[in-house]
Amino acid sequence: MFEYTPTNSFNLTYNYSSSIRDLLSTNETRAISNDVFLGLAENSFVVQQMEKLIIQLTQIPIVSMFVSKEKINELDKKLAQIK
Repeated sequence: MFEYTPTNSFNLTYNYSSSIRDLLSTNETRAISNDVFLGLAENSFVVQQMEKLIIQLTQIPIVSMFVSKEKINELDKKLAQIK
């Protein structure tokens, strides 16, 4: 049986390369995501895209109107403040 014991602690970080699932997984990241992209967590289309990276939403034509590169940068700055 293989057993792994971590030898170092690590800090989980979030950014524009995080999956939608990761961004909606904690109260803090969910709140930031919903602040930048109003209603993100309740959007049924987005919920179906949980495994995608948030940056990938900018490549979907109908979604790119709401998920602009400026919004991605705003999200990234706010996520960087999480300690």
